[in-house]
Amino acid sequence: MPDLILFFCLKPATQGGQTPLADCRRVLNRIDPDLRSRFARSGVLYVNNLHGGIGLGKSWTETYCTKDRRKVEACLEANDHTFEWKPDSSLRISMNAPATLLHPTTHEEVWTNQAEQWHSSSLERTLREELLSILSEDELPHNAFLGDGSPLSTSDLENIRKAMAAEERIFEWQAGDVLLCDNLLVMHGRQPYSGDRRVLAAMG
Repeated sequence: MPDLILFFCLKPATQGGQTPLADCRRVLNRIDPDLRSRFARSGVLYVNNLHGGIGLGKSWTETYCTKDRRKVEACLEANDHTFEWKPDSSLRISMNAPATLLHPTTHEEVWTNQAEQWHSSSLERTLREELLSILSEDELPHNAFLGDGSPLSTSDLENIRKAMAAEERIFEWQAGDVLLCDNLLVMHGRQPYSGDRRVLAAMG
């Protein structure tokens, strides 16, 4: 995970397009203690199902910019991801990651996962119901589970989302603005927008 993230606003959106920020330490403290304990014990399991050319979501050729399976496998192995090629040429990827980390300088525990974004409850309700009528939870284009593979409930994810919303801080971009964030202490997002928007980002 990159230590720093740098933003530069070349052109703000006509409407919306803000970059919400939240303190990862304060978010962690707002999450239900029992849920925090379950995440601490198990971490997070991210599952990504990439089709082989026809299907829902992205294909693995589009995601990895190659049609060479060996190159894809080399990339996945280098990042310690578990993967499986399916008979229909689709690719299933499983990635285990900790839910929290200790900041290397402050030694504080910070919330550093994206379970609430990957989980199927992040989908619009009607779309989620339609997808689950034809696919199982672990067959969706992407989903998140506890690290041991056990499911996360909608109430679990709502607790996390409420903690994030309570700590969210929003500002209006102005052309020429520069924002440098400690990527472990501060989480960020992007609000919907209209009009041309050019906010550049670099990580390292």
